[in-house]
Amino acid sequence: MRNRNSYEETALTIVDVDGNGERVLARRKKPEFIDQPAWSPDGNLIVCSFGLVASNRQEGLIGFEVETGQEKQITTPRWQTLERVAWLPDGSGLIAAAKETGAGNTQIWRVSYPEREVRRITNDLDNYGATETARHFIGASKG
Repeated sequence: MRNRNSYEETALTIVDVDGNGERVLARRKKPEFIDQPAWSPDGNLIVCSFGLVASNRQEGLIGFEVETGQEKQITTPRWQTLERVAWLPDGSGLIAAAKETGAGNTQIWRVSYPEREVRRITNDLDNYGATETARHFIGASKG
């Protein structure tokens, strides 16, 4: 992810392993943004959080095909914040640390792929945001 001009633009940039062939796969200009990229296990799709910078902020998940840059909406905007995203090792879905609008704490969610069904995994008083717990939980989902 590259943020340009004090976040006036966010860009998903990819590059070959040897450092050549840099290209922007997707970009958004403020008030829109993309963030939290996660490569699919097969390397064909990068899923990012997306949304609008606004007082009633709503985020969802969107995918970008690596070869073409074509967009695939994974979820509609449904969370107030989406802090971390990781693919399950078998590519059957994603795990996300996200906070519902009006909710107190960030919880863990599963989004099936390609079905795109969203299911909340945790429902407790813990806050699974950018904490060691979220890093461990989401890191464990990577295998």
